[in-house]
Amino acid sequence: MPSTAAALSNPAKANHAKRMFREQNRLRKAEGQRPLRVPGRKAVENAIKRIDPFAAYARRFGLDAANNYFSLADDGVRAEFQMQRIEIDEWKIDVSTLFETTAVVEMMDDDLRKKIPKGRRWLTLALDCATRCVVGVKISAEPQAGSVVQVIEQLTRDKTDIAEAFGCACAWPMGGNPHEIVHDNGNALIAPDVRRVTNDLGAENTTTPAGVARLRSRVERIFRTFGTELMPLLTARTFGSIAEKGGFDPGKHAALTDDELTQILVLFIVDVYHNREHGGLHGETPANCWKRLSETRTAVPVDQITRRAIFGLEINCKLGNRGVRFACLDYVCDELREYVKHSWDREFRVRVDPLDIGYVSIEVGDRWYPAKCVKRGFEGVAWQDWQAQLTAFRTKFRSEALMVQSIVGNSLLKITTIDRKANIRQSLTEHNITQAQIAWEEQKTNLGVSVEFDPVVDDPDGLFGELIGPDNKDPEAVEPSGETGQEVQVSLDDGLPGTSWSIGDE
Repeated sequence: MPSTAAALSNPAKANHAKRMFREQNRLRKAEGQRPLRVPGRKAVENAIKRIDPFAAYARRFGLDAANNYFSLADDGVRAEFQMQRIEIDEWKIDVSTLFETTAVVEMMDDDLRKKIPKGRRWLTLALDCATRCVVGVKISAEPQAGSVVQVIEQLTRDKTDIAEAFGCACAWPMGGNPHEIVHDNGNALIAPDVRRVTNDLGAENTTTPAGVARLRSRVERIFRTFGTELMPLLTARTFGSIAEKGGFDPGKHAALTDDELTQILVLFIVDVYHNREHGGLHGETPANCWKRLSETRTAVPVDQITRRAIFGLEINCKLGNRGVRFACLDYVCDELREYVKHSWDREFRVRVDPLDIGYVSIEVGDRWYPAKCVKRGFEGVAWQDWQAQLTAFRTKFRSEALMVQSIVGNSLLKITTIDRKANIRQSLTEHNITQAQIAWEEQKTNLGVSVEFDPVVDDPDGLFGELIGPDNKDPEAVEPSGETGQEVQVSLDDGLPGTSWSIGDE
């Protein structure tokens, strides 16, 4: 706000004030009143000084502007250790991009590429206040609760796998169970799903008053850093004002796809921002600050079972003869075995981690329990990869209703060679797997195909881990019968209790 002396030093303003006095005196004289004495410069200065500056600024520019202008600069609410205070906010990225993935764009000709929708994506970001480390990011078309939930899931764990998937040179170990999550009144940030996951984590959910940005000053500051240091490096950047933009049209220069934009942001965060001196840390880098604080107090990790139960995509699954059935696979746990003895429930809520279908979480009664896939070999297999294999099965074996373990086993070997980095990268973009997509695929899974697995012994190192057939031959080999001369099949089920489980076995 300009000083009083500076305001009065303008001759035009001083002459304007004198004209106003002359006009007022003319009116007063016509009404028979005594004229006002035109005050001198010093008298005007003293009168202006007596005006309350906050009230004057609020009347000119509004109350919110006055609050921001007259608030004393500070460092916000202090945090002493990592994961003590996490600030989450949303930012409309200052760059125009193609609303599609690179793989799809590369398959299009020039005419189709011109028709791809373009615009600005939204970034949801979580920042650890004590260390200034970014602990979660998500790109989306619009602010939405699902993006916030995914960012909270990220901040609970080590994200080095994400850094590797995007080609970062440094690790991204920052994560743990948060003590407090702070955000503003955005619709996505105050959604019921967001409050549910924070409550399940045991974290305090704090909503700051609207218009008081200093209560979230750290996360607001990193958005300015992106705008001033990262966005100028991108061709299709937008600008802070029409004057800055001039005649430049960002849409005509949009070339980055969603996954490329995400990769740029992750690379900047992990390799640049985390390893650069930070003024708020007195010159220390965020990565070194996290490392130093971790030497005296380690962030409490959130185990995979808890994260899957809290953040897993939820779907209703029916109980089959071998357990709860999902994606043509069966899942069972001891709690489920006991529960079905005393309940008529035959449909259960299941939460799934799309990047690992070796385990799911099943709601039994009013609690969630981890359940392992009855068949081995699915640990670390992504749901999307397994769906691709089921689609191939439906195409290749259209005339057959049954596929056996040998076929599935060969496919699993192929799945394990697939690069899972693509799935990890996709989880941060707009095109990640959704709950609705999983539900739709579940409806199609059993249409025209079923997967029948050969019995598998649970403990490969136990008494029945290996079967030796006659003359040390393959136990499944066809042998002639000494009495009839007919061929008989030696089954792995013969004499092996507990190789499978069904409701009837109870």
